[in-house]
Amino acid sequence: MRAYTNSKLAGILVTFELQRRVTEAGSPVRAIVAHPGIARTNLAKAAGGSSAVFDRVLGRLFNDAATGALPIEYAATMDVPGGSHVGPDGLGHLRGYPTIHEPSRKARDPRLAREVWDLSVQLTNNAASGRPSATAVA
Repeated sequence: MRAYTNSKLAGILVTFELQRRVTEAGSPVRAIVAHPGIARTNLAKAAGGSSAVFDRVLGRLFNDAATGALPIEYAATMDVPGGSHVGPDGLGHLRGYPTIHEPSRKARDPRLAREVWDLSVQLTNNAASGRPSATAVA
């Protein structure tokens, strides 16, 4: 679970660093984080084992797939400010309708965001300076 949590944090940090960079470059592009919370799909059933049991027992507590998609649709179609974090409005942000959230303090750390960005550039052997290109943000 730790790797999953860290991967989600890294995604948020990179998105916020991208927003900082496009703003600095004077671009109108907006980078927005959006997540569905927990949505009931066939993924857990297909995984089998404890995931399938979890889905049967607790699945009704979470969004159906269509409602889970709403935060992503909202972020893509509404006039959401760059650097926003959109997710469900319910308990623990696990279910409900789209709203803009304040991410964790760690997710808002600009130093950590730059470090994760720089590491991503290094690990992907990006020959560019780490700045978004016109095609990368278009």
